[in-house]
Amino acid sequence: MAGRDIFHLLSGLALLVWLVALPSCATPTTPTGGPRDEQAPRLDTALSTPFFQTNFLKQDLVLTFDEWVQLDDMLNQLIISPPSQYRPELTIKKRSVVLNWDPREILRPGVTYTLNFGEGVKDLTERNPAQDLRFVFSTGAFIDSLSLAGKVIDADGGKLLEKIRVMLYAGARGDTAVRTQRPLYVAITNKDGRFRLENIRRDTYSLFALEDVNFNYKFDLPNERIGFPDALLVLDSTRRDSFVLQVFQEKPAFRVVSVDAKTGGLLRVLFNQAPDLVTALTGPEGPKIFQERAGDTLKIWFTPLSQTWTLYLNAPTGFQDSLEVKPGPAPLPAFLQLEKAVPGGIYREELKPGRPLVLDFSRPPGETNAGGILPLVDSLPPSDTLYFRSDSLFPRRLLLHGNWVAGATYRLTIPPGSVKDFYGNTTDSLRLQIKVGKPEDFGGILVAIQTSDSAKQYLVQVLDANQISIADELIIGNQPRSISLGLLSPGKYSLRVVLDSNQNGRWDTGSLVGLRQAEKIALVPLDELKANWEVETSIDLIALFR
Repeated sequence: MAGRDIFHLLSGLALLVWLVALPSCATPTTPTGGPRDEQAPRLDTALSTPFFQTNFLKQDLVLTFDEWVQLDDMLNQLIISPPSQYRPELTIKKRSVVLNWDPREILRPGVTYTLNFGEGVKDLTERNPAQDLRFVFSTGAFIDSLSLAGKVIDADGGKLLEKIRVMLYAGARGDTAVRTQRPLYVAITNKDGRFRLENIRRDTYSLFALEDVNFNYKFDLPNERIGFPDALLVLDSTRRDSFVLQVFQEKPAFRVVSVDAKTGGLLRVLFNQAPDLVTALTGPEGPKIFQERAGDTLKIWFTPLSQTWTLYLNAPTGFQDSLEVKPGPAPLPAFLQLEKAVPGGIYREELKPGRPLVLDFSRPPGETNAGGILPLVDSLPPSDTLYFRSDSLFPRRLLLHGNWVAGATYRLTIPPGSVKDFYGNTTDSLRLQIKVGKPEDFGGILVAIQTSDSAKQYLVQVLDANQISIADELIIGNQPRSISLGLLSPGKYSLRVVLDSNQNGRWDTGSLVGLRQAEKIALVPLDELKANWEVETSIDLIALFR
């Protein structure tokens, strides 16, 4: 009896071990140990749905591989050309990827379809993606074989763009198709901004590049970028050249979004884009105003009145608007603040030799008096007199001039009453420490500009490392010109040249209406600027846009 009991106990334990081990045999898991798997999954064509079928009838597609696989980011990776009306279902069955068409899907007749899986199918162990996985079939009698390749760049900055849909539409050129229809063929740019459309039939096409924010293959959002070539594409053989498509964001009609008058003596007028060209004026009943542009906002500083007055806004583009300003709260009495200054501390600034000290305040200064400033240079008073000047471009800025000595360190005390805003509020006592640089600490840039076309106009800009323009030069006519800049901090600089087609002195974006291209831009890198050095370069404007 004891022997039989032991036998039954051991048999039960063996069965339990087998049942525990069974799920691990049925479910694939990532193995541990051993050499790293670097082999991408390979398609087993004998067990897969046949490729390159003609007269194809809608059926589920089965792609079987030589190992277990998984799906990754198929929403972005799977590109079907022509696009399907409904998203197909993708599932994994053992070593196979199964694509089930939506029952409502109707395939277009006489068209070659391409299903590009990108890097969406990966092995289970090391996530190696299957390479060049494309399934091609035709609902007609033959497989189309023409192809088209190129790249997509940002029209404003020249950057190569990833995940831009490149789409072909059969028929006449215009803006209707890309707004209302799904394309006949589609590809998506890779991380290098490049695309390739394959298995295209002979025809005449409109070509578009679209930043498809809502993934519906239509240009229907104001924040989507769009691009197109200058003419229809007649495709009767595979194109050997490479297309370069520039995408741009259209500029909406300029308008006022909101007006904030909560702060006494200040209006904040918010626009739907930067109000670079907007001018604000008042009628004879209005107060004196100062205007300041900050991003998409126009700040209007004014002295409050007891009666209603009108603010008139206009721009040379044809924009006009008027705002009725009612009596509001008075400006709160408060000290005028020096921006970037630490309360009770010392305001420190590095100054370029021969330049004034720039002081930005919280409100536009009105009355100034530099006579009371107590300056010390290396503990000794300087020999010259300091004086203030306003900055015509920045109403909250004062320029403090003096005979600043290169290499010296100054300590200044600006007592209350030296600067008052135009409401009459003064600053508290301000303490400043200024270090003046030496000329040899800086460098310069010299750009020689050549052009032989008197009919074209160009805008040449010098950009700093943050892509902010530090100098603009408008080139009109065919006389040689130059840009010379000194006292520049060491670092990286570049040139941005705009072919100013409409000759308005600035870069303009394009428009899908009328198929107007964005103005062309050329970017020119410069050698890195070092201290006590001058970077010299020359540019031929005709050659830049040839």
